Amino acid sequence: MLEKGYCLNCGKEIVGKYYYLDEDLLNDEKVFCSINCLFRNMLKTGKIKEVRVKDYCTDDLSAICKSCNKEYFAFDNELTRNKTLLVDKDGNEFCNADCCIDYYMNADEIILGRI
Repeated sequence: MLEKGYCLNCGKEIVGKYYYLDEDLLNDEKVFCSINCLFRNMLKTGKIKEVRVKDYCTDDLSAICKSCNKEYFAFDNELTRNKTLLVDKDGNEFCNADCCIDYYMNADEIILGRI
């Protein structure tokens, strides 16, 4: 149980509640003050990467958001083709940060702890 810690992303002291990834359950040093800090750290460390639809979806392949099931194709209109998607290390695709966070929360991959 965490007694006192500091956010791994922004360095703020954690007060009241904290967030961590399930895979870091036993590591008290890998805690974050907010979901946003945890998400930004996932981007920084490469657990999630940003890709453009036009670069990621080639030929007839599409990307489907794991959370909301929206589908993206390389041959969509120019606005959609330039949209940024998020892809995690397991190959799961997300259309935005909210969908990514929702998926991880619902799958119990992001866990809320209380001090």
